[in-house]
Amino acid sequence: MTTTNKRSAASPRNEGTPGAAVDAVGRPVLDPTANVLALVKAANERRDDLSTLGALLTEAQIRRVEDLEVKDIRYALAAIKTNAAHVKELSDIRAAYDEKLRTVTTTSIESLTARVGPLEKIVAETAAKGVGVATAWGVLIGAVSLIATLILIGLFVFNGRTATPAPTPQVYYAPAAPGTMIPSSPVQPQR
Repeated sequence: MTTTNKRSAASPRNEGTPGAAVDAVGRPVLDPTANVLALVKAANERRDDLSTLGALLTEAQIRRVEDLEVKDIRYALAAIKTNAAHVKELSDIRAAYDEKLRTVTTTSIESLTARVGPLEKIVAETAAKGVGVATAWGVLIGAVSLIATLILIGLFVFNGRTATPAPTPQVYYAPAAPGTMIPSSPVQPQR
């Protein structure tokens, strides 16, 4: 079932030339071209305005960042100057402290050296006396050992003891196993 629009089929205008636009009820429709052109123009102007405002905003943000960078650089320079002054102050304090420490250390070393000199002399004298006593004891013990050794040698030599010969070892022969051709007892030497 196909329905055809009687009006469009019967209309002589349908022969290749379009007619005036109408809505669903048949009322004439206004041509939207002028309205569309106005909307496109307004949209283009809006896009241009947004683009211009975007560029202005970007420039403002760049200026803001540059201003912040300048402020950061100024702050960093001020901090560096303050730190340099503080480092100089600490360096001066440390130099003064090192000088005082050097003076006190030198004085202390000189006084200790003056005190140690006589002590070294006393230690050397005491050590010399100790070496002498130790040497005397060594000589005395050596002499007593020598005398005791000579007395013992004299006792053995002058007591009339003779040196005994070393004993001869006894020879032991094991008997041969039975059934062997080896003699069971060795030949005895004649005395």
